[in-house]
Amino acid sequence: MASDHYDDDDDYDDDFESVLFQGAIGDREVNLGGHAKLTKMALVPTKKIITDAIIRRALLLRINPRQDGSSSVKITIDGIDYPAKRLNKRMNQATIQMLKVLCGLDPKERKKLLKGGIFAEFQNCKYELEVHFVYAGSGVEKVIMYIQNVDLKLEKPDELGFSPEMKNKIRDITSDKSGVLLVCGSPFTGTTSTAFAVLRSVDAYLYSIFTVADMGTRDMTHITVENIREDEDFESAIKRVLRLDGDILFVDPLKTVEEVQTIFDFQNDICIISEFQAKNSIDGIKRILKWVEDPEIVASGLRGIITQRLLRVLCEECKRPYRPNPKLLSRVGLPPETKVLFRATSTDTATDESDDELDWCEHCGGIGYYGQMGIFELIEVTDEMSDEIANGADPQKIKTIIRENQMQTLQSEALRAVAEGKTSLEELQRIFSTM
Repeated sequence: MASDHYDDDDDYDDDFESVLFQGAIGDREVNLGGHAKLTKMALVPTKKIITDAIIRRALLLRINPRQDGSSSVKITIDGIDYPAKRLNKRMNQATIQMLKVLCGLDPKERKKLLKGGIFAEFQNCKYELEVHFVYAGSGVEKVIMYIQNVDLKLEKPDELGFSPEMKNKIRDITSDKSGVLLVCGSPFTGTTSTAFAVLRSVDAYLYSIFTVADMGTRDMTHITVENIREDEDFESAIKRVLRLDGDILFVDPLKTVEEVQTIFDFQNDICIISEFQAKNSIDGIKRILKWVEDPEIVASGLRGIITQRLLRVLCEECKRPYRPNPKLLSRVGLPPETKVLFRATSTDTATDESDDELDWCEHCGGIGYYGQMGIFELIEVTDEMSDEIANGADPQKIKTIIRENQMQTLQSEALRAVAEGKTSLEELQRIFSTM
């Protein structure tokens, strides 16, 4: 876990097994020969940064600029940030430029948002590295890299953990071929994966499904891709899909008021599925009301709203059972007949003398958790919910409707995961304290 500095005279072991770069995503040309000096200086250090992230099971890598021109590299393992490297000013600039070259981008372009990708391989596993270069002002850039093991892609509803009931509910909501179905969440909580899984839940044999969204490398069978053309705007693209008799339309994440208002303008003509940022479902409803400005339009058009959270899964090799206190069960809402729960094994949670000599778990690297699982909330806009949205969507009244209709909530799904021994109460506390 120690941080290192990459200096110009760093000595790298020739026997070091590193990631292999195998070209840029999107058929862009990678011209290492045209950047020979940069390649000699930065290719190996860049490989070491990414290799370290892959070995440590990171799904996200960020290069964050500092005021002195240097940067800190952080990786995210199962939703938790850990320090990785420190790059001095010269090596920071060289690493970012090297990544742009590997993505087939212009390394000299610095003052606008750039997005690229790299095909890679490590220990016979294929990876896709999606890289975003974000200009932060004053000549400074930051990098966000998503690391995806191709063999471990979680894209289908079953892979993400959608229950049969949830999939059926999504099919019911979209069966009218009208209205708006939205997925919301905070950054880096799996919102995009959930949105695509929602799209996959729609019966493609019964309905004509189109998308004008950036599909990346996803292969969506039976879905017609209609990219937005250079000579048309968002509204024109939707009208073009309508002329093609589309039933369901999937669009890119909603980021502007105009985009939100546009999809509700077409709520009676086609069912539109999309995503946007919000802390939870109720917060999402409030945001939509603010953007659309007409509660009646939202009440009549919104069919459902889905949100998700990623919980760390307890390491099966080292998790510890314990007998919960009945008062604890009552306080958190677990059944009183629950006889055993589990917690992570780590030295910072040791509670008795035997814990002082706990063996280091090689499987999880001493973290106590290995991997993540999704929990999902699906709020269906019933007639009663629609009336409340039209009246301004009072949060407490919405919660009452959710509870009385026994809708699937994050809290109920999280407690089920605890009762099944998949995660811990400590993990729930961590997750829900940020909501």
